[in-house]
Amino acid sequence: MARSIPSPKIYPGFSLLLGGMIFLAAFGFGQPATEAMVANVLAKRPKPLTNLAIANVLRIADFGAKADDGLDDRPAVMAALEAARTKTGPVAVVFGKGRFHLGGTNQPMILLEGYRDLLLDGDGAEVIVTHPVSGFIRVQGCTNVIVRRFTLDWDPIPFAQGTVRSVDPAAGTFEVEIEAGFPLLDAPPFTLNKNGFGMLKHPTIPGRMKEKVADFFIAQYSPVGGRRFSGKLKRPEEAKNFQAGDRLVQVVRAGGVAFTSASLQTTYQELTAYSAPGGSYTASASSLVNLLRCRTLIKAGRWQSANADAVHMQAQRLGPWVEGCVFEGQADDAMNVYTLPSYAAPGGDARRLIMNPWAASPLRSEVGDQLRFFNPREGLLLGEATVVAIDRATRIFTFDRDLPAMGLGDQKTHDHAFNVSVNSGAFVVRGNVFRNSRRFGIYVKAGPGLIEDNVFEGLSASALCVRNEPGWPEGFLADGVVFRRNAVRDCGFAGGFLWAGPTWAVLSIGAEKTKGPSPRRLQKSIAIESNQIDGWQKLAIYVGQADGVRIDGNRFGACAPSLRPELTNTVLWLENTRGVRHTGNRYATNAAGWCEVFLDGTENENFAANGNR
Repeated sequence: MARSIPSPKIYPGFSLLLGGMIFLAAFGFGQPATEAMVANVLAKRPKPLTNLAIANVLRIADFGAKADDGLDDRPAVMAALEAARTKTGPVAVVFGKGRFHLGGTNQPMILLEGYRDLLLDGDGAEVIVTHPVSGFIRVQGCTNVIVRRFTLDWDPIPFAQGTVRSVDPAAGTFEVEIEAGFPLLDAPPFTLNKNGFGMLKHPTIPGRMKEKVADFFIAQYSPVGGRRFSGKLKRPEEAKNFQAGDRLVQVVRAGGVAFTSASLQTTYQELTAYSAPGGSYTASASSLVNLLRCRTLIKAGRWQSANADAVHMQAQRLGPWVEGCVFEGQADDAMNVYTLPSYAAPGGDARRLIMNPWAASPLRSEVGDQLRFFNPREGLLLGEATVVAIDRATRIFTFDRDLPAMGLGDQKTHDHAFNVSVNSGAFVVRGNVFRNSRRFGIYVKAGPGLIEDNVFEGLSASALCVRNEPGWPEGFLADGVVFRRNAVRDCGFAGGFLWAGPTWAVLSIGAEKTKGPSPRRLQKSIAIESNQIDGWQKLAIYVGQADGVRIDGNRFGACAPSLRPELTNTVLWLENTRGVRHTGNRYATNAAGWCEVFLDGTENENFAANGNR
């Protein structure tokens, strides 16, 4: 439940006994347990595919493609890929140096469907996508595919940017002038896709959001003359966020850099993108998606890069491996890992359910999968069961035990069945940079996972958000997630973050029902260790509705200049927890009223703290 943060009590030491919560010098967790969690992830998750023993090489130049001529090279590329189907053994299709144009369709420019053992090698090629809502590549139903060494951009650019020239708060309107070189708001891509929104950007830092305002708005535009447009806000009260001189970006969402579907072992390596109509890398119902040394960057003169998430991973048996990448200026979360719920009807007896078609897909559910049943209205985990039989024709799933009483139906308010065997767990996120983007750094609804040695900088909301999302709905829960040796700087400054209740922190762990926090401790076994957290606002770490969280050996640098000076900056807020350990952390403070730990009025069992200073 959102609520304002009171001025917390400052707890000067750790010999305190308060309401059944004991500060202890010793606790039943520690570094060996964390290393065991890391080992569990790495044992489950095979290393990325990086090479194929190529038997045949095809070059797109031999099929009619010519660099730097400004003509559409897509027919030649697709002809080369069709020829690759006729070859035996792993095949490489190679572009080569120079600029190539791909256009002529609103589908993905390159569709790889049903390939096995294929290397698509840009070999340093620059690719310009000329359709403003089309993605670059889709890998569908493939096994062992590597896509590498491309530089990508779109022309026309798939977003508009301009400067706010005037604001009428009473009318809920503003006027914006679109910069030369960017599409007008009554032209493609905006006339091809209505799925869009606007953002106000930082006055000097490309990609970063404006402070203390909502992180997006929806407006209807009409031309005024020249490159000027009048915007009428869907929520007129948001006009208070606008000022003459503000930088404004308007996006629509469509295809991205790469979409992976129903595939196994797909590697994107050394791809550099400067924009995209959608997210950078999205995958669904796949396993072992690898992003290695990829970059989505803001080109000089632009205020953002791609129009959606950097990494969006849904319903994977084995989650992504993301290493050595740089993602900046994204219009949504840097990374999101999760699965979707299924809905059900009675299947004839206490052990059977008729699952919706999504769950019955052979790409997603199999005999042996484990499902957890969740009541989103009350935030209750109802039970779990293992699938022992699937009748594809009738969509009847049979389980190994009697099922709990459930509110069955096909709406998001009905009880959810989460297949946690395809929750995108066993993910590795290592050595990346996520900076100056909208909303979250890593939005975790899965486990186990390893997040280490990354940089999170200039993100408008939480750098780490471990939380289910029943109202959307996405989920499910984290179990066995390690967040260690990361650098977190200057995150958490959007209006929705600053004015939300304490559940929103720079590092935030919680469990939700449809409206408000769950009454149960649903998040399990999470380690936040040896991180450097600087320039934080309001609240550094929130832990709620969780059991077994270690917060050890972190360094909390100076707070940022307060955007809400009436608040007391707080390092750690606990709410309805058990087994939280807070040890060996170091603090540098520069704000009056700063405090170390705030214990919510709810029960927090076995809270241990030692050696913090």
